Amino acid sequence: MDACRRKTPQRKRKKKKKLQVASRSSTVSEDQLLCPICLDVFVQPATTPCGHNFCRSCLSSYWAKNPSTCPVCKEHFPQKPDLKVNTCISELVQQFHSLQVSPETEAKPEVFCDICTELQNEAVKSCVECMASYCESHLEPHRRVPGLKRHKLIQPLANLDNQVCQEHNQVLVLFCKDEKVLLCTVCAGFHDANHETVHLQKAYEEIKATLKQEETRVHVVLEDKIQKVNSFIKDIQQEKDDTKNVIANSVQALNAMISKLRKTHADMVKTLKDEQEERNEMMEYSINSCQEAIASDKVTETKIKQLKEVKDPLTFLQTYSTLAPVSGSGLISVSHQFLQDTRNSVKISLQTLMDRIDEEISMIPHYFVNVKES
Repeated sequence: MDACRRKTPQRKRKKKKKLQVASRSSTVSEDQLLCPICLDVFVQPATTPCGHNFCRSCLSSYWAKNPSTCPVCKEHFPQKPDLKVNTCISELVQQFHSLQVSPETEAKPEVFCDICTELQNEAVKSCVECMASYCESHLEPHRRVPGLKRHKLIQPLANLDNQVCQEHNQVLVLFCKDEKVLLCTVCAGFHDANHETVHLQKAYEEIKATLKQEETRVHVVLEDKIQKVNSFIKDIQQEKDDTKNVIANSVQALNAMISKLRKTHADMVKTLKDEQEERNEMMEYSINSCQEAIASDKVTETKIKQLKEVKDPLTFLQTYSTLAPVSGSGLISVSHQFLQDTRNSVKISLQTLMDRIDEEISMIPHYFVNVKES
């Protein structure tokens, strides 16, 4: 039992639809337009040399496993047939689809005649050549005039421009899943046979069935992105606050350091001034003592001059014993080494402090690099 016959018991029971062709007396059943392989209405119907019809893509897939054999009668073809779209059957399929009315179509508003000006009548047909819909009255020229009789009439469609192929003026009834494009039956004849092409209604139902799952997936992705954005915004705000705090703390620390340096400098100046004041007092005391010694020495000098004139030994010796001894200079030696040492110490301390400050400042960029890498 071949693959085609195995699938036959699983065929869904569908309400049969009939299509009027050529005249009102002849009809084509939907079952006559079903592919024996996929059990659906033909898509790009192709006919084998033995006379059986299949979807071109279905037959190509079947021949990939069962080379050059008819799925129905099992006739073997010496050479693989070059499959062409059967335009006659394709036309029947197109007309069949144009007559189908889906629940969605039934719910749509009525299509009105594009020619009626005052009171618009309901359209009975749409012309894919004129790209317009006509009521029974305005459709009369299409039934009478030879040139217009050749125009293709379909069931009335709203928004005709969007539902008809702009290149072939045929109703868009197929959908390519691979390229996600709408096709008319003429487009399908030139379309890649390896692509999966399905009828518009079937594509609509399949894709719509997956929308709930897709909506859930998109919602999860969207929520994840929103959370990430909110997290980034929070992190940015936190970094702004942290940076603001670092700047404030650095200013506070710098002001504290400047204040401490100023206090240290003030203490150093006070120490130097106090030391200088003490040295000044010592020097003034030394000068005063020296001046008193000078006055005493001048008296002694005068007495010595007078004593030199005394001839009497007794008087000479008595006077000599009363002479005050000559004192030393009485001056304190003033050394500038203290000031030199102090100046050098201050200079060294300040230079050491500046070197330490420069070293710490040079390390600040490295702290930023470490923070970025962490």
